[in-house]
Amino acid sequence: LLAFTRRLIELRRDHPVFQRRRWFDGRPLVDGDHGTIRDIGWFRPDGQQMTHEDWNVGFARTIGVALSGELIPSPGPRGEKITDDDFFCLFNAHDERLDVRLPEGLRPGPWVVEIDTWAPDRAHDPVEPGATLAVEGRTSLVLRRC
Repeated sequence: LLAFTRRLIELRRDHPVFQRRRWFDGRPLVDGDHGTIRDIGWFRPDGQQMTHEDWNVGFARTIGVALSGELIPSPGPRGEKITDDDFFCLFNAHDERLDVRLPEGLRPGPWVVEIDTWAPDRAHDPVEPGATLAVEGRTSLVLRRC
């Protein structure tokens, strides 16, 4: 437990995307080569962006959250633009394992699992966008885009 907690603290300390000083907007901020980029995006287990209706479904127990490291609005201590890796966080509050599809609409590149609350020491292979990932019940995953 101590090693796991140290890893969480280290991840937050080393990545500005987890140290924001302002609220997320969630609005489209950049229309780039790979589609619209948002500072934060909310996703269903099928890899599609959540709709207003999805927020009112009483049985939904799994959610994905994409955090863009390119769109950190606060400047660094010398006024420089801060950038970081992109992260995708998965939360499965269901008591059973669920297959979750990683969104394809984010910037290209494989994702690597940084945190797995089910098996903190397990090594994971990189996962491509659109691939399905088995997420154990009552588990959270934090993935970083490589």
